Amino acid sequence: MAVTIDGAGPLAGATTLNGLTIPTTGFGKVLQVVTAVYSTTTSTTSTSFVTTGLSGSITPSSATNKILVITIGAAAQNGTSSEVFFTIFRGTVAGTNLGSATVGFMALYNSSSDISAGVSMATLDSPNTTSSVTYTLGMKVDSATSTGYANRANSPTILILMEIAA
Repeated sequence: MAVTIDGAGPLAGATTLNGLTIPTTGFGKVLQVVTAVYSTTTSTTSTSFVTTGLSGSITPSSATNKILVITIGAAAQNGTSSEVFFTIFRGTVAGTNLGSATVGFMALYNSSSDISAGVSMATLDSPNTTSSVTYTLGMKVDSATSTGYANRANSPTILILMEIAA
């Protein structure tokens, strides 16, 4: 679902979206917001990044604009003394990893047998294009003897893409 903010908000030069006041004039204004939701539990024993099933696309109106990418969701890890890593890719998981190549943006470590936690990440990307850009949430584990989960218990994971004027 794409939401285009038109500046016709309650304050001059601002719009309120879900209770958040967003500037709509000048440098840094939010030009559009796209959200994607994925609710199916996905799991992996892969030590290479795989998709969680969550992705979304946005088409920047200018090649100089930035894309603020935010993910919010639930994750889990099952396996003793191991980790599950999460990151955001521009494109598919074969595309550009916007986090660390090794660990992505965050890790969920488990010293016993099972752990669940919230997963939240944010990054500001410069795709330098006016073509559609896809962002994908990826995950991997550090040991094939453990299992990493996204959208644990079918709780939704949300991807928010915001085009920010340069």
